[in-house]
Amino acid sequence: MRSPCTVCANPAEFELFHPDADLYRCPKCDHCFSHPDTLRNDETYDASYFQETHRAWFSHPHTEMYDMLREGIERHHEGPKKLLDVGCGNARFLKFLREKTDWELTGIDLSPNEPVQGIELVQGDLAGFEPGERYDVVTSVMVVEHLEQLEQHRDKMVKLCKPGGLLVVLTINERSVLYLVARLLRFFGYRKPFDRLYSIHHLNHFNASSLAVWLEQKVSLLEQRFHNVPMSALDIPGSNPLLRLIQKVGVWFTFQLGQLTDRTYAQTVFARVGEAP
Repeated sequence: MRSPCTVCANPAEFELFHPDADLYRCPKCDHCFSHPDTLRNDETYDASYFQETHRAWFSHPHTEMYDMLREGIERHHEGPKKLLDVGCGNARFLKFLREKTDWELTGIDLSPNEPVQGIELVQGDLAGFEPGERYDVVTSVMVVEHLEQLEQHRDKMVKLCKPGGLLVVLTINERSVLYLVARLLRFFGYRKPFDRLYSIHHLNHFNASSLAVWLEQKVSLLEQRFHNVPMSALDIPGSNPLLRLIQKVGVWFTFQLGQLTDRTYAQTVFARVGEAP
């Protein structure tokens, strides 16, 4: 059975079974995705998503990663910066930028946020967001892997960015050492890391190739960087402290090896938006 790739529309083929949804792989762009017609569970984005399920991610600072994004934005886009952060979550990245820059900051997310001085926060869906202006910089931090409608989301981000502006997308890298180890452990009968990484928490499992293909259909890539996320921000489940420590040490080793081989857990693309059609 084949299904159109969610990135390039080329026929993708079934690759592996997952309890949440079947995984398909595109032979052309190497993109892996959870087939929407086979979804067996749902991911909800209520208050518990931020406060319990992914508490570590949303409560710990990402200073080094955020500073990398800030530095890249300054290097690739000169002059004043009116920035929109898409899927801003609890606005942690925007709060970081407020302390470090004098940029004009706006964030949009499905979940509500308490007002923050110096930041315009909008609750709503990006598809229906019509601000009446365009932005110098549009950022997306760990968002696109959650989405089913990739083409519409990318096109709306491009539309909201001024001609000559900068689009910044940070997402996972499914060809990282961490994912490779999870697949090997699954082969030897230990499924937990594989099931965790490929859960429907992520519907699109981007790698370096598929992210570039997805973005180059609409923008010009300037830089693709490979990096990890802070260890303190990882949500490693389990009630046994010793087992959680062992898992965390294992992840740390995959991060180090990934750093040496450019197969890190995360990746960021800085891209230039062209003239309006």
